[in-house]
Amino acid sequence: YYYYYYYYYYYYYYYYYYYYYYCHYYYYYYCHYYYYYHYYYYYHYYYYYYYCHYYHQYHCHYYYYFIEKVSVWWSNLPAVAQKDVPDAVVAAIKQQQQEQEQQQQQQQQEPQQRQQQTTTPLNDGNFNAFT
Repeated sequence: YYYYYYYYYYYYYYYYYYYYYYCHYYYYYYCHYYYYYHYYYYYHYYYYYYYCHYYHQYHCHYYYYFIEKVSVWWSNLPAVAQKDVPDAVVAAIKQQQQEQEQQQQQQQQEPQQRQQQTTTPLNDGNFNAFT
């Protein structure tokens, strides 16, 4: 009983994560993946595929925050569970993690650059005013 409970718990989060991610990439492959394993989830995912695209901009607004949380969970998965995932999925996750790290580095550098460009000191008496 414990084994099957964990198996279901793992795939629940696995599907929830790629509900967001695969509305952008690998929909065709993932759709057939669920079609092969479970006929009901084929139509279920097909319906939410259009739903996700309809709210495309809304989801992308929280995209990297969601990926960050799931990446921590993914790294803690047992190796046996990770082997059940297709190689294309694993490669997509690694690529997304690299893109996220690059974006975080850019976000840290941009405020410093803006501050140097916009803070012009004015000599007004004993203090400096910034425009």
